[in-house]
Amino acid sequence: MEISTLGIDLSKTTFHVIGFDARGEIVLRRKFSRKQLLQFTSNRQQILIGMEACGGAHFLGRALQAQGHDARLMPAQFVKPFRKSNKNDYLDAEAIAEADHRWRSRGALRLSPACRLFGSSGHTWLQDTLSLSVSRLSSTVPLR
Repeated sequence: MEISTLGIDLSKTTFHVIGFDARGEIVLRRKFSRKQLLQFTSNRQQILIGMEACGGAHFLGRALQAQGHDARLMPAQFVKPFRKSNKNDYLDAEAIAEADHRWRSRGALRLSPACRLFGSSGHTWLQDTLSLSVSRLSSTVPLR
């Protein structure tokens, strides 16, 4: 059972995981707590791991990257075409894994060192800095 791609559906306390092998066959279907998931992935070789981008995804993505995995965050719009039927946690995890396995996630966000430096998104820091500069400029220049 050689897992090449994991799809993780994130929630507050439990994570539904689907694992694909290199041929695209499902070889793993389990539910983990956060601690169990990190223990499970620490015992594996490098895996491509896909998750939908949400609030807790950055923390988990950085923890998985620290273990040596290729963790990627995908916007929900790239996962939706891969859902096969009604929405549930395992089907969401399967759609995430399939999107990651097939496309190698053209729309996926990799957690870069810049994101680690500035928090979850470096562009937010830049945007805040620019708006602060503009507000200082507009307060010193009288408007007619």
